[in-house]
Amino acid sequence: MSGLCLDAVVVNPNWEIRPARMEDLEKVAQLELRVWRDLAASLEDLKRRFLVFPQGFIVATAGTDLLGFGCSLLTDTDARLAALNETFPPRHIPRGDYFFLFGLTVDPLFRRKGIAQRLVAEELSLAEKLGCRKVQLIANALSRPLFEKAGLTVVRPSEELFVQHRDVMPEPVLMETLL
Repeated sequence: MSGLCLDAVVVNPNWEIRPARMEDLEKVAQLELRVWRDLAASLEDLKRRFLVFPQGFIVATAGTDLLGFGCSLLTDTDARLAALNETFPPRHIPRGDYFFLFGLTVDPLFRRKGIAQRLVAEELSLAEKLGCRKVQLIANALSRPLFEKAGLTVVRPSEELFVQHRDVMPEPVLMETLL
């Protein structure tokens, strides 16, 4: 796995994965709302995520178009042991041993082009580079195959999450991989 460097990482002649910038966040918020509807993070929430752990926030772009993004945090909380609820993920802990990927979205118009795979690979590479012990996330029936392909396994169903949002989060599960 190649790590994300400070310069843009070209992964396709038509699009690239690069670190997010503050000016990207308005487009990220629009994409979030379009894809996740009621579950979408607000622009203010996205700005907080970015400011707390900017290296965990990456975007896929083609020119000025936003194709997708990923965001993560470090924590000292193992999701296997935590009470999962609608406020999960836990708070960011700069020296945490656990890497929690809690945002991965690709514009539906650009799916099936390898963008999500590349975003996941870059997040996993960052976790490894930071010396994290474990990467965890909540997947759903639609995203689970992507994460399994990236080496994560299902820990347990998380049916207690997103009960009112099964249209966008069907069959939620906690997944992880050890690093």
